[in-house]
Amino acid sequence: MKKFITVLLCMVVIIVGIVIVYAATHETIPAGFVGYVYDRTANADDNVIEGTSVIDEERTGRIRVNPVTQDVLKYPTTIVSKNWTCLEEGDNRTDMSMQIASKEGKNIDADIYISVRPVDIGRIIKAFGTKSFDSIVDNDIYGLCKGKLSSVTQAYSVYDIQSSRTEIQQNVFDILFDTLRDVYGVELVRLELGTLNLPADIQSKIDQKTEAQNEVELARLDREKQDEINQKIVDEQKAKSEKETIQRKAEADAKAYEVEKEAQAKIEAQKSAAEVARIQREEKEAEQKTQVEIARMKVEEAQLKKEAELESQKTLTEEYFRDRELDVKEKAVSAINGSVKTIITSGDGEGYSALIGIKEIVDSIGGTK
Repeated sequence: MKKFITVLLCMVVIIVGIVIVYAATHETIPAGFVGYVYDRTANADDNVIEGTSVIDEERTGRIRVNPVTQDVLKYPTTIVSKNWTCLEEGDNRTDMSMQIASKEGKNIDADIYISVRPVDIGRIIKAFGTKSFDSIVDNDIYGLCKGKLSSVTQAYSVYDIQSSRTEIQQNVFDILFDTLRDVYGVELVRLELGTLNLPADIQSKIDQKTEAQNEVELARLDREKQDEINQKIVDEQKAKSEKETIQRKAEADAKAYEVEKEAQAKIEAQKSAAEVARIQREEKEAEQKTQVEIARMKVEEAQLKKEAELESQKTLTEEYFRDRELDVKEKAVSAINGSVKTIITSGDGEGYSALIGIKEIVDSIGGTK
């Protein structure tokens, strides 16, 4: 039994030893990080980053190291944000706000919000050695940022720094962005100026100035508000006047329309009366023309009748005298020679004038007559 327990204890010791050795000789690179091995025994022939003893090989996941001569340096691949602000009541951290200077030499405490991301690990290692990236940001980049910020704010009056915050912030960002990227292999993602704590006397003057400006602004706003009210009243009166004008115009238009309608009706009535009179006049003229035509036709008929009567009378008269002439001629012939048979014609060539010797006798009678 004792032997079994002894063997079991030895196995446990061996297992624990193996675990300890494995843990000491292996290290895990967490997600979002890359690792580089720092080897104290490495030289220029061991593929190290120039000027360092860091092996130039990016590692991820679980790696094996020599705990005696090697350390693992871890660098984030994501954005790292820092808030360098002054202490608030109850804070137990370090005051990280920056003290910067104005043109007058007045010191100003400024809160800074910064975000960076490593983009060239080799350049970072050459510039900062084996420091952790957090240490690089909170010390080296912090000091660099403070120096660049002071160099910019010294061109501004203490009274203008707050109002020029955006301009100062952009100038510092542009300067720091180029330096971090080109020299240290770090990308500046964000840089913002937070609260600016001015000296008490300066702040008091600025507050007074701000209060005066606020009063002026309030007076301006009140004036603009009153102007809006006055303008609203004017607009309402104008709208009312326009409405009344439109209404009066509509009423005048309606009245004018009625007057025009009545006048048009009178004109139409006059036109209708004139048209009726014209039709009656034309009918009367037509009737008169008809009566004249009838009278003319009656006159022509009477004339024709008279002419016929006269013609008839003329014919009768001519026949009468012709008959009388023939009778006379016949009696004359009989008186001359009663035994002679005569044929008497009208003398128009339709019959013989007489038998032999009659014509001459008649002619002689006629000549005697």
